[in-house]
Amino acid sequence: MSFSGGLYLTNSGRLALSKVQADSTKTLHFTKFAFGDGALNGGLEIERTSLVNRKDTSNITRLRVNGDNTCTVGTKRLGNAVGGYYLREIGLYAKDPDNGNNEILYGYANAGDDAQYIPASGGAEIVEKTINIIISISNGTSVTATLSTGVYVTPEEFEAHVNDKNNPHGVTAAQISAAEANHTHGAITNDGKIGTDANKAVFTGEDGALKAGTLPIAAGGTGAVTADAARENLGAQKKRLTFVNTNVAASAWAADETYTDYPYRAAIPLTGVTAASFAEVVLSPADAVSGVYAPVCQTYAGGIYLYANTVPSAAMTIPAIVIWG
Repeated sequence: MSFSGGLYLTNSGRLALSKVQADSTKTLHFTKFAFGDGALNGGLEIERTSLVNRKDTSNITRLRVNGDNTCTVGTKRLGNAVGGYYLREIGLYAKDPDNGNNEILYGYANAGDDAQYIPASGGAEIVEKTINIIISISNGTSVTATLSTGVYVTPEEFEAHVNDKNNPHGVTAAQISAAEANHTHGAITNDGKIGTDANKAVFTGEDGALKAGTLPIAAGGTGAVTADAARENLGAQKKRLTFVNTNVAASAWAADETYTDYPYRAAIPLTGVTAASFAEVVLSPADAVSGVYAPVCQTYAGGIYLYANTVPSAAMTIPAIVIWG
């Protein structure tokens, strides 16, 4: 089936469009689609006021005003609709803007010899058609339609629904036997079993936080409520911080008496470092062999100290600083 000529605006449709363009209080209201098998036999599409031989009608299921002075009007012709004819004619109906009780044929298309046979309903072959028509309108034209309340959706609407990750059906945790966002497990005793022992761990689903108590190491837990405490209890490697390409300005160096051979010190601020931390400083090859910088550094609350035997003439970049603890 081919309607290569598109949908023609009939004389009645052209008049209706001019009415709503001339008066902003009036609305272009589409009502339905109609299908038929009639031939034009030399007639003109724009002169049609009805289908040559109407066989069936279909409700409008889609109306969208586009951003390019057009609107899309669509319908879905179902497989159980009237069949047994060649689908040659398509008509789009609308209300007369001056008389809402008067329905006009707004647009008309005829496939001529390219008509497609639509089998009768109930047969072995089922043919469904999704039809979308793009219609030119002027900017600001008010467009409405009588839409079907059926459950059929367009492919675009279905795809949007599938990709909606915001629980569009409003499914609750109880409906799928899942835990609520804020939920509490039973008491866990020292041996890791559910029980009522006073020495227990109770967890909540809120942010995964430990609500009360701890699970002892002997029962397979950490005996801690923080990651740092857990590492300490388990004898695990302490937390590591890594800083790369740290810039140290020449102005950061000041006189210092900590080391006699290296009387200048630069304080390098590093978030998360404490006085108890251990630092490894990896200098660039040129800085490492320059003999300017001390082979030691110190940590303080908020950073590290570097030492030098002279004030560097320019800023330096430290490729890597690794902090433990």
